[in-house]
Amino acid sequence: MAGALTERDFVTKLERAGFTKIEIPERSPMGVDDCALYPLFTNEVLDLMRTLIPPQRQQTIGTAIVVRARVDSRIGFLPRERGTTIFTDVPRPEAGETEH
Repeated sequence: MAGALTERDFVTKLERAGFTKIEIPERSPMGVDDCALYPLFTNEVLDLMRTLIPPQRQQTIGTAIVVRARVDSRIGFLPRERGTTIFTDVPRPEAGETEH
């Protein structure tokens, strides 16, 4: 999952998808120049951001997070909202939990 969500909303979506033991061990400020690393941000969007966001705020427009979570490997799938299902392509161990 990726996108512009509040941290709480992101964790809630992970919980609804079946993840447990959700941790956020790292947070890093993200600026306009960092956005250029992602295809979502075209040159036109970056130019617009540089025009509309005051220069003194361009270094920290968001926060990038690293998430560590677990899913029970015996489940074999992750339920999604609206009743759809995503099947994981991660090799499943014999028993227990798998860290993703």
